[in-house]
Amino acid sequence: MSLVIWAEGRLVGQGEAALSAVDHGITVGDGVFETCTVFDGRAFALTRHLRRLARSATGLGLAAPDEQKVRDGVAAALAEDPDDAEDALFSRVELEKSKEELEQYRRDRRNWQRRLDELDAERERELAAIEARYSRQEPHLFPVAVVFVIPSREAVR
Repeated sequence: MSLVIWAEGRLVGQGEAALSAVDHGITVGDGVFETCTVFDGRAFALTRHLRRLARSATGLGLAAPDEQKVRDGVAAALAEDPDDAEDALFSRVELEKSKEELEQYRRDRRNWQRRLDELDAERERELAAIEARYSRQEPHLFPVAVVFVIPSREAVR
């Protein structure tokens, strides 16, 4: 049985580079995968596996994969060697963050850090304002009105 690899929309040979050595999914391990059994040259319950892959990706903040693109990749990998596909034990689909998603994550992280850095100073300003407001114990006069509602039958005439 041979190993068939489909990456970035094309079949890739075993000795051929499919990902950069500094790819985020490789260096950090940030990604999801789904494995499914292959019977008679077809991935078993592929729709359920692809939906679970999408849920897992979304849960980690990754974009859900294009389902049709992944289906095409699975079909291409299984069609590459039909004799092996008949005996294949499983097919594995992996997904990781794109460069755009990674850059957005880095921008978000910088903004989160900036906001966290601001919180201590903001807290001190708010506490000082509250203390200043309530430190002067001045009498407060409030206009008061008292209204009695008396049924007409009870009113003194």
